[in-house]
Amino acid sequence: QQFQKNIPQFRKKIETFCLSLSQKQNVVLEKEFKKLTTQISTLALLEQELPLLDLLENWVAGFFAFIPANIPGSAFQKATDAKQKLKDRIIESFSKSKINYKEYFSENTSVEDIAEEIQHLLFASYNTTAVSLTNAMVLLSNRQDLRHVLKTAIDSKWEDLVKNPLACSELNNFVYYSLTQIPSVIGVFRETTEQVAFNGYTIPKGWKIVLQPAKETLLSDEKKIAENNEDLNNILSWIKLAPRDSFYPFGGGGRLCLGRNFALSEMAMVLSHILHFTEWEAAASQDLSYKKMPFPIPRSGLVVNFK
Repeated sequence: QQFQKNIPQFRKKIETFCLSLSQKQNVVLEKEFKKLTTQISTLALLEQELPLLDLLENWVAGFFAFIPANIPGSAFQKATDAKQKLKDRIIESFSKSKINYKEYFSENTSVEDIAEEIQHLLFASYNTTAVSLTNAMVLLSNRQDLRHVLKTAIDSKWEDLVKNPLACSELNNFVYYSLTQIPSVIGVFRETTEQVAFNGYTIPKGWKIVLQPAKETLLSDEKKIAENNEDLNNILSWIKLAPRDSFYPFGGGGRLCLGRNFALSEMAMVLSHILHFTEWEAAASQDLSYKKMPFPIPRSGLVVNFK
């Protein structure tokens, strides 16, 4: 609901973003996408712009700290402080927001609990979406034929895309393809609902496990990313052709991500604008090998030169 309501504002933000990149050299897309997705998330969840990126970055850095100890000056301690400051900023913003948050929560939910829910949605949305957009751009940078087909489709449907970010089926299929082939997370946490036999091991019911799908994706061999030769027609029909048990970053069943539709719409809107308004090439000298933790992304963050 919030996404549909704010589409005009999002579009202005993304158009400004594209214009700001015009003719810029050595742009690190991961960083730029983080700024953009933070702006979009705060607009959607709080209906105002707040400078929250630094707090989110400190929180993420400590969330994956090697030693989760509250030692002064440590990444974990900085993350704890950032999380509290972020929550305080969100509570302060409630007085300026027109959203009636009580509509979405039970009557007994406290302001602090509502702020914490929004805090977690911000945490989940800004980083994973930025990572997903960066990885999609990696695939597009390596496939001129794919870029050409998508740009042609987007240009021909632009009037429809202005009203509905998901109006281009070719782009939607590519978004799904990029998400399944270079997932935005390296694994997902689950609990076994029954005893499982797997590769000679027995996993008892009730055990907490991490599912790591990287072996079934392009991340299993990074050469596949640079030398991606997937049939173009397959990519543009991916939603129908992908195996039913292929990894899906937004989970499934009762664990389906709350931000699924928001993320898909946001990715489609950003990519359609980039393909419609800009031309770019990936910088020649950069480290495109992938770091896997905490999120799979090129070590360089994908450096791009815009024309």
